[in-house]
Amino acid sequence: MNKPLPKKIILGVALCFQGFFMLNAQTSSLDLMANLSQDSRVTQFNMEPNRGTPSLIKLNSTGETLLLSETSNFLSTVLGVGDETIFEITSSIISNGVQVDKFQQYTNGIKVEHGVFKAMSKKGIVFALTAEYYNLPASINSIPSLSESAALQKALDHVGATTYAWEYIQSLGNSPEITAAYNEVFPQGELVFVDNYLTDAVDLSLAYKFNIYAAEPLSRADIYVDAVSGNILLLDAIIKHADANHTKEEIKKEIKPAARNTYGPMLYTVGSGQTRYAGVRSFDTSMDSNGNWVLKGVTPSGIENETLSYEGLGGLPISAPISQFAVPIADGDGDALNSETADNNWTSDEHRKDDFSLPYGPVVPVDGVPSAGHNEAHNDDIALDAHWGAEVVLEYWKNIHNRSSYDNLGTKVTNYVHYGDAYDNAFWNGTAMTYGDGSYQGGQYPDGSFAPLTSMDVCAHEIGHGVCEFTADLVYQRESGAMNEGFSDIWAASVEAYVLSQIDGSLNYDPWGIGEQIDERDGGLQPGEAASRALRWMDDPKAAGDPDSYGGLNWIEPECGTPTLANDQCGVHTNSGVLNKWYYLLVTGSGQSFSLGYNKPSADDEVSDAGNQYSVKGLGFLKASKIAYLGETMLSPNAKFIEMREASILAAQILYGPGSNEEVQTTNAWHAVDIGDSYNTGEPNTISFNESNVRIFSESNAISGCNDSNSFPVYFTCVDVDPTATITLSTAGSTATLGQDFNLSTTSLTFSGSEIKSIEVIVYDDAIVENTETIVLSYIYNGKFYKQEFSISDNDFAPRTGTEPFDLLPTETFSVDGLPTGWSAISLSDGNNVWKVNGDANAAGRAYISDGITDLPIYDTNSPTNTLLRSPMINAGASSNITVSFDWEAGGELEEPAGPAIFDYGEFMYSLDGSNYVSVEQFTGSGPLGAITESGTYTGVINELNGKPFFLAWRWYNDTNAGTAFSFAIDNVKVSAIPAGIATQIGKTATTQVYQGNTIYFMSNSDNSLIAKIENASDDLGCVTMSVIDQGSSFRIFSNINTARPSKAFSITTSNNEATYDVTMYFTENELNAFDETISLKPLMVYSNNMNDAIEDPNNIQYNGSLTDVNENDGFRAYTATFKGSGSMSVVQEFAYNPVEPTDTTEEEDDDTTDEEDDDDEANNDCVCSKHGGKHRCDDKNENHYVKGNKGNYHAFIVSPNPAVSNVNITSDANIMSLVIYNLYGVVMNTVTNVVPANDMSLQVGNFNNGMYIIKAITDDGEVFDLKFIKM
Repeated sequence: MNKPLPKKIILGVALCFQGFFMLNAQTSSLDLMANLSQDSRVTQFNMEPNRGTPSLIKLNSTGETLLLSETSNFLSTVLGVGDETIFEITSSIISNGVQVDKFQQYTNGIKVEHGVFKAMSKKGIVFALTAEYYNLPASINSIPSLSESAALQKALDHVGATTYAWEYIQSLGNSPEITAAYNEVFPQGELVFVDNYLTDAVDLSLAYKFNIYAAEPLSRADIYVDAVSGNILLLDAIIKHADANHTKEEIKKEIKPAARNTYGPMLYTVGSGQTRYAGVRSFDTSMDSNGNWVLKGVTPSGIENETLSYEGLGGLPISAPISQFAVPIADGDGDALNSETADNNWTSDEHRKDDFSLPYGPVVPVDGVPSAGHNEAHNDDIALDAHWGAEVVLEYWKNIHNRSSYDNLGTKVTNYVHYGDAYDNAFWNGTAMTYGDGSYQGGQYPDGSFAPLTSMDVCAHEIGHGVCEFTADLVYQRESGAMNEGFSDIWAASVEAYVLSQIDGSLNYDPWGIGEQIDERDGGLQPGEAASRALRWMDDPKAAGDPDSYGGLNWIEPECGTPTLANDQCGVHTNSGVLNKWYYLLVTGSGQSFSLGYNKPSADDEVSDAGNQYSVKGLGFLKASKIAYLGETMLSPNAKFIEMREASILAAQILYGPGSNEEVQTTNAWHAVDIGDSYNTGEPNTISFNESNVRIFSESNAISGCNDSNSFPVYFTCVDVDPTATITLSTAGSTATLGQDFNLSTTSLTFSGSEIKSIEVIVYDDAIVENTETIVLSYIYNGKFYKQEFSISDNDFAPRTGTEPFDLLPTETFSVDGLPTGWSAISLSDGNNVWKVNGDANAAGRAYISDGITDLPIYDTNSPTNTLLRSPMINAGASSNITVSFDWEAGGELEEPAGPAIFDYGEFMYSLDGSNYVSVEQFTGSGPLGAITESGTYTGVINELNGKPFFLAWRWYNDTNAGTAFSFAIDNVKVSAIPAGIATQIGKTATTQVYQGNTIYFMSNSDNSLIAKIENASDDLGCVTMSVIDQGSSFRIFSNINTARPSKAFSITTSNNEATYDVTMYFTENELNAFDETISLKPLMVYSNNMNDAIEDPNNIQYNGSLTDVNENDGFRAYTATFKGSGSMSVVQEFAYNPVEPTDTTEEEDDDTTDEEDDDDEANNDCVCSKHGGKHRCDDKNENHYVKGNKGNYHAFIVSPNPAVSNVNITSDANIMSLVIYNLYGVVMNTVTNVVPANDMSLQVGNFNNGMYIIKAITDDGEVFDLKFIKM
């Protein structure tokens, strides 16, 4: 359904659902739909008919929204579950600004296999959930009747291999590396709830899950065994082949150890060599201890990459470093017949040793007589293709999708070449890529099908399986398996296109042919020739016998019975053609000419097998690949093609806007493969908002200044308007202010016919600390009122001042049950070990790794686990010197420096994007096998976090090797920082718009240190820039006015020079060191960029204000004044400012006497200060303490101590009668009166609140003098 259904329709649909679900569900489908319909945050939902549960939930992006932190509670509420069913975040991916979090379902503490919700969010607001939810009752059986060993035997009987991986490994000996490899592959049972895939009904039961790795014949799969009956419920293949056309005999290869020395790499560098399929290329290498170069290094994308050889024998591709299985490939280890120079220049003369001038000869001797024939197993030039190919694929994922390796954790990639003798396939085994040499053998083998399978697209295809495992994790059978294969083909095509556009456009690649370089069934024709072949053709799948339409020609029924290798898991390679055709059309568009190839028509005919005519306009590889990738991350494990349609359309809306051309073409491409209708523009003669418009507008961006803004499109859809119509937009009802918080590119749009138009909403980063504001857009068309609301997400915060460290994250003691608010546990594997909080005994008051059963810091050593404990997001804006500390205790075993070893360990990490993590330090036990538990306190400064938002994470990793009694625990996590504080250096600058009524903090663009604050503007000031223009801790004396200022000074530039504003300047105590009485400093502004231009003229200076804040803790003082216009400013010692002196109109008398008196004054050096009305001599020690009364007279007043704690003393040369104390609100706080006038008085202020107070001192002649002091 596309909209919430009316209740009577909901009833009918729900009743149909109930017949499919065999268990007594906790909540009926009817109730689920009612809950979703009644939740005001839900805008739309779709139900999956078989499960009777939601498959897609869309939510508001404005107004009543769902926060990511609220998702688990939301799911519990709308699904009507109790405490027995929970949803935990187990992974998180960020793609193109969209975060996808996976919520795993657990019932009765047991994982529900494939039971997931995936939340799409931006900035913590969820706008969609895709789902595969199983509505299990609390009464479902959770206790196995079958033992783990008995269940394992059932799984082995089902596989029926003659040799298993662990059996073969055990036969090799008893070394530590062999033991480690044995432990890696020996199957351990995990209890899960899983659906029975052999029935049509949704009937989950308790099962053991085993990873069964067979050596002969080769296979690897997750096998699910019913924990009561022992029936096999599901086989999910892990080894995935590039081609489905293989037989048991092809993979029954003799497994023998290769007979070549191994090497220990020492020095990473770049080598160069002649590849088989891509000419001369550069790639990562390293030097071994023998001075030879080997194919092992670090790619430009930062991932370890190693290529090894099986030398034409079989083997077990595993990640454990066992030299018997595969050997390094070296430059410099030639023999007498084939010399090599160890110069890291891998020429074909050295490494393509067999040119097939002799017939093919098997690698393994026949009857003990070595073959004299040639074999691709001797040619290591193809290893260069595999090695360089992996490097390029990893580069593509990093540069285009910001993904670090296939698992997004930077994991090493291993490539195995020369697998088997003339083996016609390549496969991904869950951890590595393995390539056969193909049976073509240089054209000498008459029945050969393939050349060595190390082409670029095969490499990208196999790594694509790894990406799928860590995103959608699609079950490898039926429709989900077909999409698993289809996505790998999509990435194969995308990587080849990337190489052609970014690396070398001359290479003979056809992105729409999969394996076109290695398919030699055409007798060696090159790609682009008319009869050339490929494994699959994405532009025309039918040419290779695959379907290009859902349910069309060549389609294999997904419900084909039991999926097996023989039936290609019910057509996973064949039915992948549908996804391939969709992607081809999305990239190139319909009606285009096909590339040349065997059995291919000339062009796309724009008609589907169902007879639907279609038209698609291509988006190109970049946009199409982003839509496909985001869609893949949103899928659930058993997703069908229709769910990929929904996910990809949603991805197009999020990435490029609702109603965008990208959404239209994505929809039409699905219509072209007979999945869903073409894009529907709506009812005729309507103009409407697109309901999928993005509703969250963020201020945050990378620009500084008055043009600091973001633009967001808002789409409108017009259907069959004849001839034209114009709408006028209103912003009535908005809490955000038009022209201040946002602007519109236009307020009117004219439509004609059927079309999509948009306006731009420009959101300003206004530097105001404010709550979320809304923008309301509305209009009337044909008498109908249309409205949509949007939210502005604020990115501003109050300044951080002072010099002492402050807490970014207060100490977390983990003393309360459950994860603290904002913390999350993220599982990166299916292991049993999990993070818990505040357990029993020595786990009390700690976060710790548990085995998933007990509440103690112990772990299941047989359950490989990779899991993170992640902190809330921490915003370190306006701070530096980020210091992290925590207590830790750890067991486990680290890799020994002397050589590789399996290890278990704890690890401290951080992430700047919530996706990619940087390791800081690892923690483990000590002694033999790490048996001695270690503990301590970690404290470290991480400057990479300065000024940024970030996550902290604690990772626990263990394999299946024997471990220790203790796992890993942390406590007392604290994050502190040094605030950016007060800006003190010349050049600190901030620019922003200032509007009437705003309070704006000006914080430096470079480090967010605080410069000044502006508020109470009488009118809009326009664009305002404030800067520090002088610095220091001394003072400056003015040339033309009788005062001094601190060294520090500011400049201000305003667009409106007529409006007044209150400006607060901030000084550190050190910057005011030159002044004893900082309370008497007063703000001064000069209409010049040079403060020394000040003269006592109101057209030149503004002089007013006072000290308004003394912050002893943060070590600063703030002074506020009311100014207008642009200029320079600071604070100065108070002086007698008489800008307009009255003209003396009296006649001069006794001129002679005056002259005589002047002579006498000069002779007596009786200097009278011109300030303060000439009331004192120039050398008066109280010069700076004179205060002017309300009658114009001056008297000296000294207020001390100031700031005061308990008492204030006032001393004067006047006779004081009384003192009246006021707070800044004008409230009388105290009155003291002398019976006899006195020159000093004392006040008790100990019970006053901190702040500034005004004292009105009344003298015996009735004159009033205003004094002030600070109470601390």
